[in-house]
Amino acid sequence: MFKTLYRKLFKHDKRDRLETLLINLNDSIQHVTTDFENTVNNMDTLNELYEDKLHSEKLLKSVYDVSMSLFKNTDLETALLDTLKIITNRGCCQKTFIFKNSFTPNTNLSQRSFEWCDTSVEGVNEHSLPILDWDKYPNWKNKLSHDLFICGTKDNFDRRSKREILTAFDIESILVLPIFLNKRWWGSLILGTIFPKEWKQSEIDILLSICNIMGTAINRNELKLNSKICQNGSINFLRDIANNIDGVAFWMKDTRNRYVFVDKFLIDLIYPDRDLSEIIGRTDYQILLSDQITIDPVDFSKVNTPEDLEFLDLSEYNQVEICNITDQITQHFNTECNFFEKIGNKYLEVLKVPIFRQKTRRYDSDSDKVIPTGTAGALVDVTDKKSEKIEKLKDLIETNMAIRIGKTDNYYLRTKIFPVNSSILS
Repeated sequence: MFKTLYRKLFKHDKRDRLETLLINLNDSIQHVTTDFENTVNNMDTLNELYEDKLHSEKLLKSVYDVSMSLFKNTDLETALLDTLKIITNRGCCQKTFIFKNSFTPNTNLSQRSFEWCDTSVEGVNEHSLPILDWDKYPNWKNKLSHDLFICGTKDNFDRRSKREILTAFDIESILVLPIFLNKRWWGSLILGTIFPKEWKQSEIDILLSICNIMGTAINRNELKLNSKICQNGSINFLRDIANNIDGVAFWMKDTRNRYVFVDKFLIDLIYPDRDLSEIIGRTDYQILLSDQITIDPVDFSKVNTPEDLEFLDLSEYNQVEICNITDQITQHFNTECNFFEKIGNKYLEVLKVPIFRQKTRRYDSDSDKVIPTGTAGALVDVTDKKSEKIEKLKDLIETNMAIRIGKTDNYYLRTKIFPVNSSILS
């Protein structure tokens, strides 16, 4: 039968057609195989891209989480540890460290300040290098100091010393990123894995952003600490000077008229029954009346010149608040102001000046070159010479050199009431 079929096929000249059909069938099978292999490869590539996308999304979320931790947490050490924990838990590595530089003219050492290890992973331990001597790794030091990074596995490093540093950290791959405070290389963020890892540029870029955020937070914290040291030192220095000048009282207040510094003479003169702790952080009327009392600031909208002070409506203010009123006048005119004040049965000549700082913070208004921070003042008690001073005040009123403040017994002075040769303030 097969022979008959074969003869018929060849008899009808179909041998060539059969061979062609078989060849086409074989080619089709080969194409299907190739397409299947390509499909498998494409699926693997898609899976890798998807995993990379998930990893990148985790890291990008880390930027937000780190920012919130560093800028909301008042304890910088806790925030930095939390940062290392976030980085580690997001799958970047199993170990993270922060090394702070402590360079001297003769040494280039960096000390381990913070560490986080994922001990839930088998093979991870917390023992690691406590100090890095960058003199042993001059190339690395040069790169980091120029805002570059170092990464690789043990097999990537030819020099024995560089492989030894991974051994000391008990890791198989390393990524070292610099942390800068402004333009100063402050330290390094070091990440390590216990297995060989290829560090991708996308995750390095995100981690560099995290380093920049850490640098900003650390810098802010250092400025805050330095500010406190300077402020406390300056106030203590000012207090030592002020307490040794007889007859003159000194003080400083913030923009809300709360005392931030006051000397002993002012306490003895105005608040003899109060301790320093009862004065600092409070306004005059809070000291005399109650911390619960709040009074709206004086309306200076119609005060353009000192002459307008006479028409101020101070009916809702008590006499004891004249100190806060003259503070506000000084801040309103933004210049040195002299006053003649009557507080109780005491007569005082008062000098007040506004205090400013240079615009340095990012959120300061662009139109402001300086920012007001409060007032500083000094006074002399002239109660024992009140008759002489009141007569002098009358002359100043007639010549428009003294202007009454509302309907009070207090005056804004265009000059100092004391003669130059008889007043410390003159």
